[in-house]
This record gives sequence, C-alpha cells and structure tokens, in this order.
Amino acid sequence: MILHAALLLLQGSGVEVSLEVRPPKARVGDRVEVVLAVRHPGLESIEWPKVEEALPGWRAHDRGVERVNTAGRIEERRRIEAIPTAPGKIEIPPQVVRFKREGKDGFQPTQGASIEVVSVLGESDADLRPLKGPVEAPPLLWPWIAAGAALLAAGALLFRVLRRRRQGAPLAPPVPPHERALRLLEELGRRTLADPEAQKAFYYDLSMGIREYIEGRFGLRAPERTTEEFLEEAASFRGFSLETRGLLRSFLEACDLVKYARHLPSREEVREALAGARRFVEETRPDRLPAPREAAA
Repeated sequence: MILHAALLLLQGSGVEVSLEVRPPKARVGDRVEVVLAVRHPGLESIEWPKVEEALPGWRAHDRGVERVNTAGRIEERRRIEAIPTAPGKIEIPPQVVRFKREGKDGFQPTQGASIEVVSVLGESDADLRPLKGPVEAPPLLWPWIAAGAALLAAGALLFRVLRRRRQGAPLAPPVPPHERALRLLEELGRRTLADPEAQKAFYYDLSMGIREYIEGRFGLRAPERTTEEFLEEAASFRGFSLETRGLLRSFLEACDLVKYARHLPSREEVREALAGARRFVEETRPDRLPAPREAAA
C-alpha cells in the first residue's frame, strides 16, 4: 500500500496541514482512504473542509476524527473512506482548513492531490466491438422462444433444488471473527517491510484488523472510534480482564505511534506488535473467554 501526500506548512504559526490519498491508483470498487490532518500546538476549534464533495459519484463514509498527542504537539486526523464507481483521474483541489487560536480566526490550505481509477476490465476486454442494431425475431416465433427459455430455466432450478436435497449439502457456516483475524495476522507476518510507507501500511492494517475483530467478537464499534474513545469504553466492558485491557492499550498506542507520529519501528517492535495482536485474539476467542454483550453501568 502506497501513500500519496500533499503537505503545506504555515510559517510562523506552528500549524501544519496535510491531505493524503491512498492508494494513488485504485480500481473501480476498491476502498480508498482520504485523510485530512492538522498538527498544531493547541487550537480552540477546527472547521474541516468537505473533501468528499470533490469525489462526485463516489460512495463516501466519514470515519470521524482521531486525536493523538506527540512530543508536545497535537495531531488531529479526519478519515474518509470512499469507493470509486467509475474509471478516470480525479483531481482533488486544495482544501482550506479553518481554525481558531487564541480567540483569532485563521485558515490554512493544503496542496491538492490526485488519484487514478482504472477499470476492473483488462485492456483486451476493454477493446470490445460495437453493438449491432436490434434484430427483430419473426412475429410468430418469439413467444415460443420465450416459453422454451422459461421452461429450461425452471427445469435447471428444479434440478439444482432436487440435487441439493438428495445430497443434503449444508450451507457453509460463516467464518468466526477470531479465525478471520488469525488469517490476517498470518498474512501480515509474511509481508516485507522495506520502507517507512510499507511499515505504516502494515500497522494500519494490523490495527484495523484487531478493531474489526473486536467489533465482530464483542459488538463494540471499535473501527469507527479513536483510540482514546475506544479505550475509555473498553475500561468498563465486562468482557475484558484487567490484563487484557492493558495488552490492548499497549498494542493500540504502539500502532498510533507509527501511523500518526512518524515513528520508525525496529524489527523487534514489529514482531512484538504482531505477537501482541495474536495473543489478544487467542486470549479472547470464544473457547477461551465468554462474550458478554453489556458494559458495566
């Protein structure tokens, strides 16, 4: 996964804004993430631009704002997940972030960004012959053709139903959340982290995989919340022991350092993050721990 970023620093104000689009090239139907970020020593309020308006026809979903404190500075990130519905190159114009600091209004534009959306068809598939004009069937034959097609379709459906009943083949059960999470961890363990962008993408997928596991396993809306909001809810959740809460907090904070604070992890830190995620899943899977659905009052 490759990040495409546009960064502009407001000289003398200590406010830094950025616009990120990843990946810079996607297929129709793929998930694309657009991130607006503001790094500052302390603002009273931020007015976020509506960047989704620059993506006409896309299915966009606002994932909310995350807030991280790093080295005396605050970084706030608004994440938008969008799915392109048609091929073409999209140019996102500079976005103006308005804010208030020490009672005074200010603003800062980001640089623009672009993304190329390609068709799911290959080049050979895209070179199709033009459609021929309509061919009118003989007036007396088309009712018989339609009736024959309907009879064939009904016969095929009846054959499939009778065959399934005779074989007694049960429907495949859904994959449990812990099995999906463990498969993802196995896949992540085989990745090669050759540069900082690959490391950041690794930690993003690792963190999102555990958050989606928690949502599927315990019903907590972890993917849509910031780390601080989720840990606050987890502190009163009966399904987590004190040790499990500590393990989860350490894991999520380590991921945030790489995702938002530009920390470059060592190989040992990568192995520890992966091992911590696997340990959390193993200790909270259904055959190890019951899954109550209510939080403590």
